[in-house]
Amino acid sequence: MTLQRKFLARNGLLVVMLLLLGAASIWGLLGLRQQVNLALYEYQNLQTIESAESSTAKAQTLLTSDPATTQEAISHLQDAERLARSFGAGDDSDNGPNVYNVEKRMSDVTAVRALDAIGNLQDDPTNPTTRKEVNDTIKVMLDDMHQIASNCHGLIQTTQAAATTRLRTTIWTMGGLSLAALVGAMLTSVSQYRLVMTPLQKLRAGVKDVAAKQFAARVEPSGSGEFVELASEFNTMAARLEELYRTLEEKVAQKSKELVRSERLASVGFLAAGVAHEINNPLSIISGYAELSLKSLL
Repeated sequence: MTLQRKFLARNGLLVVMLLLLGAASIWGLLGLRQQVNLALYEYQNLQTIESAESSTAKAQTLLTSDPATTQEAISHLQDAERLARSFGAGDDSDNGPNVYNVEKRMSDVTAVRALDAIGNLQDDPTNPTTRKEVNDTIKVMLDDMHQIASNCHGLIQTTQAAATTRLRTTIWTMGGLSLAALVGAMLTSVSQYRLVMTPLQKLRAGVKDVAAKQFAARVEPSGSGEFVELASEFNTMAARLEELYRTLEEKVAQKSKELVRSERLASVGFLAAGVAHEINNPLSIISGYAELSLKSLL
């Protein structure tokens, strides 16, 4: 496998781990967003039913105090009826199936009772029997609203527990993936460092040997394909340099021998010239005396 493919493979693993970390983050955030939306929806319904309960309680107080306040009590019952009708309304498509099916039916029944009570009061507002029946209806409405509010509190606590669990799961998942990505990055860095530096250090040692005229040194091929080819080419270069250096040494030795021979021949010629000169001088004198003697004899 080439160096580039190894880098791509190892870095690809890091990319996959980072993608998993990002996916886990998005999954956790989307889940928390859904839980937050559900919690807001539940708090809205709780506020609605508590407001309806408050209006109903005010109507009960007014009906038990003074008949002159009947119209004001009717107004509060109308508010309670409207709020009971709006309980569970709103777009909760992100929250899955409506978790308020039972409570919604109870609030609809409460709204119907409120309408009946309003109708009875409007028909005969001063009749004690009618007012007593309306008060009994209001007590039932308050009990139902209290039960709905209690159920809402339970659902809110369930949602909070689910959100806490989702948050804890997201934190552990992101922490685990982050740790795995960190360990993977460290291992990848160390592996890539060794993958590159180990062959380079061997080549560096081989270059130092060549620089020190140790041409017999060779580099052991290791690492990826590129470094194996480079080590092979370096060994070929070292072998050629060794052969060239050996050839040069042989030529230098031969030339040195020839130079020594030339110097010796030059010394012999110089010696012969000196000897001839030394011999020529006496011979010239002898030749001169011979010529003088010959002339004297003639």
